[in-house]
Amino acid sequence: MISANWVAGAIALLCVLICTPVVRAICRRWNLYDSNGSLNIHVGQIPRLGGVSIAVGLIAGVLVGGPRSMNLGVAGCLAALALIWLTGLVDDTLGLSPVLRFGAQIGAGVLLSLAGWNLPIAVSRIASAAIICGIVVLFTNALNFLDGSDGLAAGTAAIIASAYICAYGIDARSSGAILGWSLLGASVGFLAYNFPPAKIFMGDSGSTFLGFCIAFLGIDFLSSRPLEPVGTRWIFPILVAAVPIVDGILVVVRRISRGASAFQGDRFHGYDRLLARGWSSRTVAFACYAITLLAAAIALRTVGRSGATVTIFLIAGTMAAALAGIDRLRVASPRAQRSGGDTGGEFFTSK
Repeated sequence: MISANWVAGAIALLCVLICTPVVRAICRRWNLYDSNGSLNIHVGQIPRLGGVSIAVGLIAGVLVGGPRSMNLGVAGCLAALALIWLTGLVDDTLGLSPVLRFGAQIGAGVLLSLAGWNLPIAVSRIASAAIICGIVVLFTNALNFLDGSDGLAAGTAAIIASAYICAYGIDARSSGAILGWSLLGASVGFLAYNFPPAKIFMGDSGSTFLGFCIAFLGIDFLSSRPLEPVGTRWIFPILVAAVPIVDGILVVVRRISRGASAFQGDRFHGYDRLLARGWSSRTVAFACYAITLLAAAIALRTVGRSGATVTIFLIAGTMAAALAGIDRLRVASPRAQRSGGDTGGEFFTSK
């Protein structure tokens, strides 16, 4: 019998593969392209509403593979997901101030906390909600920052999702496990169109959506089991998302140290420096995948899942083979020489 987890991942993958060309056509019809400017280093007109297809695929996977009855926890998670996605979509199409985007992320964290998603630590209800909001803000913006070069955010999210799948157990039945499989399917499906040279960008509606999913996985993973007093389970969410977290923190610290606003985007991310040194966007993507894969393997050992390391390397190998196949199927074009993805790192918004 086929596991519901596999079904959730397959549904998410197929939905994204089918929906993304439709979204691209709609973007062309309504001229919804990513803007060109100092923070955008791509060439040509690239649609930027890929977050629509990502959301459709992931939610479809969750609904098909998840529990048949809607409880408060599931409803709260879906409401928070919808808030993050809608905020990103409005920002992609009309533009929103950093304050409103930040407020939406705080609101999503509050929704999770009210729905019962809290860490198993002895603090007051208000302090617990504040911690959840902090996690949501950190991970959501970290992945948003990473979406500045083709294929970077989607591929990294896919590897992080794979790590959580291995940590939960391949056939585990939980909200986090179902979301992890759906996130893997949606990320890989979108990567088919976003791997260099990208045919579509995910925009804020995609990058913040994926970032929130990773935040939720961390919260669910930690809350599903008691934390041992001297245990290392709490390290897992930080290690698997080390690439976006470290990049995001360093960028914000660098901006503040230079006297610039933390809200002002720039092109000083780690991947920007590699691109400036002459690395191709594909090389940058694979380098970040490799670092994330190594961090995930280390993280799996910290929670006693050393055997799962083989599984995650097999998943990564399959991804690499699939991406190589995509490259062979593509026809060379002037756009293939572009070296950047979406915009470059603006706080609480498009990079």
